[in-house]
Amino acid sequence: MLGAAQLATAALSADQNDHEAHLVCAEAVAALGDKTAARDALLRLCRTIAETGDLYMALAAVLKAKELGGKVQEVLDGLASTYGAGSDRLRNAAPAAPPPVPRGALPEVQPAERGQLVLAAKQAMMEASDGAELSREFDEPAAVPRAAIFSLLDREAFVELARALRVRRFPAGEIVLEEGTPGSSFFIVANGEVNVERKPPPAARAGSTEPIHLARLGPGSVFGEMAIISRTPRSASVVAAVPVVLLEADRDAIEMAALAAPRVGEEVVEYCRRRMLSNLLNLSPILRRLDSTRRASLLRQFEMQFFDRGAVLIREDEASAGMYLLVSGEVEVSRKEDAEPLVLARLGPGNVVGEISLVLRRPATASVVAIHPTTVLHLGGEKFLEIVRDHADLLAELYELAIRRETETMSILAAEAESADTLLI
Repeated sequence: MLGAAQLATAALSADQNDHEAHLVCAEAVAALGDKTAARDALLRLCRTIAETGDLYMALAAVLKAKELGGKVQEVLDGLASTYGAGSDRLRNAAPAAPPPVPRGALPEVQPAERGQLVLAAKQAMMEASDGAELSREFDEPAAVPRAAIFSLLDREAFVELARALRVRRFPAGEIVLEEGTPGSSFFIVANGEVNVERKPPPAARAGSTEPIHLARLGPGSVFGEMAIISRTPRSASVVAAVPVVLLEADRDAIEMAALAAPRVGEEVVEYCRRRMLSNLLNLSPILRRLDSTRRASLLRQFEMQFFDRGAVLIREDEASAGMYLLVSGEVEVSRKEDAEPLVLARLGPGNVVGEISLVLRRPATASVVAIHPTTVLHLGGEKFLEIVRDHADLLAELYELAIRRETETMSILAAEAESADTLLI
């Protein structure tokens, strides 16, 4: 802690707008024994950061002050009036890019005694806050960017959601979320960057075990939100690319906040649902071919359903109850062959099942079983027929998919039969 405090103090002295260094200074002062000074510095820092348009780092500061026993209601009310629904300071533009992560040498510091270090950190924080407050006296209040979820909330809901968050720090290289594990919380990046990665498919793992890089997320990005509206395992891993400050809200905390302010639950679930559908549109080849207006109209016809591990979506030789669009999780497609199930495929988000029975108007040729907790969008058989009457191109796409899958299934069955013929018994 002494080393981190020295570096943060030196960085803040060199640049009074280095809010991450300011936050580390306050945390260090608290850890070194002066919680009152740290708490006061964090509350001042929150006001300073909020004026720069960075809500999430401002929340990190006020939540740290709360951990130290600070009275934060007034500060949270101020954030709500600036960033919440109805604020006349909101604009649609994205926030200014954060300062780049230093790539060169860190500031040189000389060893200091504990007491000297605390005094130096307090002095650096005071000078930074004084300078910021002096500037605000002469500047007109600037417009601030809209913030995910928060800018949809009234004051009461805004404050309750903020209180539900907690600050998490991860060093570079540490895993934040691991693919395949259960999830119960979502995260917002306050500072730093994370990498989103996925394991290579089984067929490719023999050649390389390196994860597939999907995205790099920076301040203001939200991830892990599917855990709030479903019980499906994490669909990807998230790893800190650099030292990162995150805001975390778990399902229990959101539910408690929603008891005090029902709008919290409504907006969080709706936000997560919109994100889920947006991701689905990017993954689903069927939906990608439709224009945005028709996609939106079509998706409104689907009903969201959840299946636990082992639940049967479609049973072989029975009529399908409809078409299922996989949102998250994974299903196994199998067919009975000599009383033993033959696995035909494993399918994940973006895929469709149940279309063969509906399009070709016959019983299902395979069973589909959830092998993880799975979320789907379901379209009943009658509704499906109504929709394809108005979407001839969608019917054509599904017919082509059904025929292709039929061909693939027959190829697999033929290969199995050929393999059986070569056995020496």
